Amino acid sequence: MSDNDKLTLRLPVLPLNRAQGPHGNIYPQGMMVDEVDRLQQLIHDRKFLATFGRQDSSVRLTDTAGVVTEMTIQDDCIYAEIELLPTPKGQVIHDLFAKGEVEFKPYGVGTLEGDTVSDYRMTAVAIVPKSSES
Repeated sequence: MSDNDKLTLRLPVLPLNRAQGPHGNIYPQGMMVDEVDRLQQLIHDRKFLATFGRQDSSVRLTDTAGVVTEMTIQDDCIYAEIELLPTPKGQVIHDLFAKGEVEFKPYGVGTLEGDTVSDYRMTAVAIVPKSSES
């Protein structure tokens, strides 16, 4: 993959109001609408990143695979459009995507109250190998 061979991926990131988040938690739609709105300036400025795999505490540049170019909510689901970058991790994702073997997951911090997430702040979109449950 070269600079002239950029690949843009568009996949769902997170279903809302259902216990189908990455850990079976509920992400209330109102909270996530506010969060997607909050991220728009970062996305516009190309400062909201996509990483290969989940991060443990912060986004490491060595794991950067792309930049989020659009994030929307449609049909009770958050969708992200990601432009892969010509990085080593970007190439890995490029190859996995060609095989249909990746999915997007939210990466962020929040408070868990029962099975409902509150005070959530998304810090990146993680691009991960598709799980066998998907």
